[in-house]
Amino acid sequence: MLSFAATGIALAEQQQPGSAPSDDAVRDPLSHPLELEEAVTNEHTAMMTLARAAALEYYQAGKYKLAEAKFIVALEQAKLGFDVRDPHIASCKNNLAEFYRNTGQFAKAEALYTEALELLDFLYGEKHWLYVGAMHNLALCYEAGKDYTRAAATMEKVLKLRLQMFGDRSFLYADSMFALAHIIKKLGGKGADVRALQLMRKAIEILEDAESLQVNVVLFWLQDMAKELRAQGRPRDAAEAMSKALKHMASDKGEVMASASALSDALVDDLIEAGQLLDARKAMSACLSARVTLFKRDLVVVQSMTKMASIDAAALAQESALEHASGAASLAEELLKEYSASPGWGAWLGGDPKTAARTSLKRVQAAHLLGNSLRQLASLQAAVANGAEGTLAAERSLRAAVVALQDAAQQALDQLAAAGPAPDDNTTQVDELSSLYVESMLAVVECYEKLAELLAKRGDATGAAEALQQCEDMAKRLVA
Repeated sequence: MLSFAATGIALAEQQQPGSAPSDDAVRDPLSHPLELEEAVTNEHTAMMTLARAAALEYYQAGKYKLAEAKFIVALEQAKLGFDVRDPHIASCKNNLAEFYRNTGQFAKAEALYTEALELLDFLYGEKHWLYVGAMHNLALCYEAGKDYTRAAATMEKVLKLRLQMFGDRSFLYADSMFALAHIIKKLGGKGADVRALQLMRKAIEILEDAESLQVNVVLFWLQDMAKELRAQGRPRDAAEAMSKALKHMASDKGEVMASASALSDALVDDLIEAGQLLDARKAMSACLSARVTLFKRDLVVVQSMTKMASIDAAALAQESALEHASGAASLAEELLKEYSASPGWGAWLGGDPKTAARTSLKRVQAAHLLGNSLRQLASLQAAVANGAEGTLAAERSLRAAVVALQDAAQQALDQLAAAGPAPDDNTTQVDELSSLYVESMLAVVECYEKLAELLAKRGDATGAAEALQQCEDMAKRLVA
């Protein structure tokens, strides 16, 4: 299946009744292509096929003007190579319309979808999968153009036709139902939130009741429904949806892979928001264990340890919290040493520049995580340990945190300066470095504030004043 990889929106073979959707279709609910198989019968149909392939390549490369030109050539060649009423012409119009929809040219897209629908209606009538597929695309075009009233009306018609054609247990019926839920949510009005969730639930039930469960689709839909439930302030229901998603993933990929996944993190967050700390702690423990099994010594394990420590502390399991926070700090320190031993300038000696850049970024991340885990450790030491001993231990951890966080901020700043204006293929790393710099500097300010409190608590007024001055100086640097 050919696809618009840059956006996750595909432009090739429309799903036949009962067929499984592609990964692109699962990632993006706007992925509803329309295409036909064709035998190359003359020079024009051959040129159509070549032009369409070139158009997709240009699109994926971000060369949109060239892509548009090739989609237009494909349509022109289809008109020359096929009979005026041939469905391949409708297919090419749909492809060009999809291009215009993806690039925000909704008026042009609507006109082409309408022309394609008129031809398909003449050839097959409304109750044909090609016609309904094109109408589905038109509904999504209205949605993308924020014409939610027409989008809803068109998708309602698609839903009705697919019910009549394929029955109430088909994937295509459920797919249109889920798409309609999104449109209704955006349309708003009385009862919109309720109906949108009802449609989502019913669509998911259809998939779950199918003889062969399409796991990737149901995972996507359950996550989408959980997102909607969170938006409605229903974290307990969101946690239920995420728990169900994890069970499906476990049945497909195994318990360890499921527990180590981002789905597990989302479930933990929902359980915390719902006030179900014991369940959150149990889920996070399984997540941490799975990540240690899969990744051994890795930054994601450090992050999981610090999250586990926070949940332990909230559940009043202070000793366990101390153990996890200390473990996170130790692992982060080890990883920082490893990444520091692989300097980015290794690329000058013949190494891969991208690999060197990733290693340099990991060094900043490790320093940042080390600082944050030490901050967390300091808070726990101050709360758990008795008297002066706990205060002194917390002070040491805070001072070490300041060193690590300042190192992270400086390294991020140095890498940003070396990178210069971000090229298109480096934007993500530049954004990450910028965030790490700001977050590290803010964390340093908080460390000095906490340090001043601790010093004042044990009667060191001079030290407290110095810490507050440092706090003020760092804040000024950050603003500057």
